[in-house]
Amino acid sequence: MLILYALLSAAPTSASLGPAWATFSRDPQLRAFEETVEIGTLGLNRETGQLEYWMRRTVTTAHTTKTSWADSRTCAEVRPAVEGMENIRIPSIHSPSSNGKQTVTLDGTIYRLAVPSTDGRIEFDGNIGSSVGGWIDASLLSLEKCWSEQPPSPRT
Repeated sequence: MLILYALLSAAPTSASLGPAWATFSRDPQLRAFEETVEIGTLGLNRETGQLEYWMRRTVTTAHTTKTSWADSRTCAEVRPAVEGMENIRIPSIHSPSSNGKQTVTLDGTIYRLAVPSTDGRIEFDGNIGSSVGGWIDASLLSLEKCWSEQPPSPRT
């Protein structure tokens, strides 16, 4: 029993991996689940000169929460997903007074992204067909085989 406790205590957590610097989520409005992915940096790979990334996916339903992990050292799809964020078309700002219309999502899927930018942190939402929604759907599809119950090792 003591050995099992020691092994579980030594398992890496997101705290030992460092803070997440980006978060994205997909929340289908007519289904009782939400999928959230946090992204953090493992460090610099000295052999390639590239940063290595970790991802933590949390899927929450009405009755369960499941966490899984992926990282760029074990899944080739992580890096293109992270780098693909830079290609998302940033939505234009729309105030309710500009044309009297507001967007309300009653069905469909709400996509959210929070990331650092050159001017600080930006957060935005989109629906099906939005640039952020397209990136999130494509990223989650490409990462589907990457998820593991085990967090990555914090060492690079």
